Amino acid sequence: MVAVSFAGIYTFTLDGTVKVQARFSFILTAHSKNGWIIRVHHSSQLPGFTPSPRKGARSAHTTPAAESPRVAAADTPLHAGPAARYESTRDSRLRSSEISAVMRAYDSWNSDLKTRPAIVASHYAADAMLLPTISANIRTYGEELKEYFVEFLSKKPQGLILESHVRLLAENELGQPIAVTFSGIYRFSFGVGAPDATARFTYVFVLRNGEFKIHHHHSSVMPELL
Repeated sequence: MVAVSFAGIYTFTLDGTVKVQARFSFILTAHSKNGWIIRVHHSSQLPGFTPSPRKGARSAHTTPAAESPRVAAADTPLHAGPAARYESTRDSRLRSSEISAVMRAYDSWNSDLKTRPAIVASHYAADAMLLPTISANIRTYGEELKEYFVEFLSKKPQGLILESHVRLLAENELGQPIAVTFSGIYRFSFGVGAPDATARFTYVFVLRNGEFKIHHHHSSVMPELL
């Protein structure tokens, strides 16, 4: 099975007036009858981007001041609001040992957030792509990854999985998984007094030299919090 990732930035025009820039990740596999099939689609508004109406356009959905978007207070978890229902699923085609290997790869990445940028970057494949939580820039090689983690690790982050889904993406001729998607929702706490951040994540782990490496990683703050 052949799998590819397609990622970048696109612009949507909503209601004919408001333009929104967003990052996208499509993970696709080739199908003998149906061509390329989307297996994962992660879309997120660019961090730091404020949607703006086109020149001369009037929005029919102006938000009154009293109903302005909620901003969490410093001591309010970003997932505050109606209780979320978190569910996790696993692909039945994967053995428990294979799922455990993927989870260990994530746990190792998360644990190494306490170390140095170079160590965190070593969890990524040489041809990896990162669409990070707190930066609009797409990172596509080792030095760019390390540069991002210099800033991110300074916040002393630690992730907690709230919901996760593991799916087989590709396997070799022996039926062994060589690419797996790991997606869901995690919550980051920070050791610098910043509020918690709840975000969606998409990882593609690929098997390289007997261990899973991150080939694609897209992380974005939950849409209702923007």
